Amino acid sequence: MTPSEDRPKTPVIETAAGTTSPENARSGNFAYIVALATIVVLGLMGAGVSGCMRLTTSLAQDFDYGDTSNDLGDDYLDDDFFDQFDYQDDGTDAESDDDGLGLGSHSVKDVLGGDLKLYSFTIDSCLPAMDYANAQQPVRDFVRGLVIADRDATSDIATQLRTAAWNDDDLSVAIQNAQTRAQQAVEDIRAMQLPAVNGDNASSVSHGLEVGKSDALKRWEAIQAELDLFAANETITSSELRDIDNDLQDSTYDAAESFSSALSDSAAI
Repeated sequence: MTPSEDRPKTPVIETAAGTTSPENARSGNFAYIVALATIVVLGLMGAGVSGCMRLTTSLAQDFDYGDTSNDLGDDYLDDDFFDQFDYQDDGTDAESDDDGLGLGSHSVKDVLGGDLKLYSFTIDSCLPAMDYANAQQPVRDFVRGLVIADRDATSDIATQLRTAAWNDDDLSVAIQNAQTRAQQAVEDIRAMQLPAVNGDNASSVSHGLEVGKSDALKRWEAIQAELDLFAANETITSSELRDIDNDLQDSTYDAAESFSSALSDSAAI
């Protein structure tokens, strides 16, 4: 038997207020650490919830919702509310107007003095210069000749009509001169002969040039229709102008696409 075993054990007294057991002295520090860690975690969680509440309150104040119970209803029922939108007189929904004239009817003078698509939208503006690279010389010369004729005629008409509108000249004379110039452009394009093309893609190239020429003539038919509209009316509605502009735009894009394909095919021969 060892001396420690001979030594009488100290009696342990257990009460509701505490204990005299030496085991309790060895485990007391751990209990305090656990309790302290619990308090810290709960404190951090409380701070996080409080921060979220402050952030939510701040965002709500930034948006400044205020009392919207009556504002929306009053504004929506107020006739002045609709004045900020551009509605047509016939009650139909407004559509955007590319010419910057707004909706409804406009005098021919105002239309001719504006930024008409007729003035700047050409085959040349839709056909990148790089499309001419490496194309066969006859094909390149044909396309370039037609495109230049189209561009020059468009520029002449724009100058005639704009100048008359800005200077209060006789619009009827200016429109008549523009019609004459448009007819000259049609005759010039019709007189252009398709070039002879050789190689494996010859048929494709020739077809592209033929279709492009046909589309260019359709473009000038749309221009002539627009000039006829100016000549026959003192006022023009935005919807009438938009319909003609759509025809002009479609035929112009089609001509540019056909010529681009022909140039590309001829470069591959």
